[in-house]
Amino acid sequence: MNVTFTGKIIAAGQVQSGTSQNGTQWSSCEYVIEELNQQYPARAVIQVYGSDKLQLFNIQVGEIITAHIGLKAHQSKDGRWFNQLDCWKVQRPTAQPQQMQQQGQVYASQVGQNYQQGAQQGFQQNPPQQAQYGGQQGNLPFPANN
Repeated sequence: MNVTFTGKIIAAGQVQSGTSQNGTQWSSCEYVIEELNQQYPARAVIQVYGSDKLQLFNIQVGEIITAHIGLKAHQSKDGRWFNQLDCWKVQRPTAQPQQMQQQGQVYASQVGQNYQQGAQQGFQQNPPQQAQYGGQQGNLPFPANN
């Protein structure tokens, strides 16, 4: 079963490494990820296995990620069951919100410049008078009440 979990990394364990029974080198690290913007945020401990994934993912405490997780259940020698959450892919938020914020700042500075130019040129103090309905402007389809 595969799930995704988007959240903030709030803790990272030490990288563990060793040699398996068949002589293969292994390494892993655990991370605690916390759900965002929730009154009671869910937290999960996820594991990343393999030095290649550890280097590729380069997960840091404090960053927001979307972790793609494979859920596994294992039975210990004493018969108890436990879960393992293996992270096999990490995605980071796109730069789009930051780009939109920067575009908003550019627009705001342009509006400010236009306002300053208008102030330097002197804004028109009195708006133009609008013609009264009726009287001179008798092109209304109904009689004007004066």
